[in-house]
Amino acid sequence: MTQFFIKAFTTKKIKENIKGAQISIEEMQEKILKIDGMQTKIDKIDEIQATMQTTTHTTIDDMQKTMQTKMDEIQKIMDEIKTSLN
Repeated sequence: MTQFFIKAFTTKKIKENIKGAQISIEEMQEKILKIDGMQTKIDKIDEIQATMQTTTHTTIDDMQKTMQTKMDEIQKIMDEIKTSLN
C-alpha cells in the first residue's frame, strides 16, 4: 500500500513537472517569437537608415557636382571678361 502511494505521488509530481516544463517551453516559444518580431523591426530600421545614408550621400554628391559646374561657369565668364579687357 505504501508503494502504491509513493508511486501515485511520484507520478503526480512527474506529471506536474512535465506540465510545468510545457508551460515554460510555451513561454520560451512566445518570447522567441517576440524577439524575432523585434529583430525584424530592427532589420527594417537598419534598412531605412542605410537608404537614408545612401540618399544623403547621393544628394551631397549631386550638390557638389552642381556647385562645381556653376563655379566652372563663373570662372569661364571671368576669364572671358579678363580676355576682353586686354
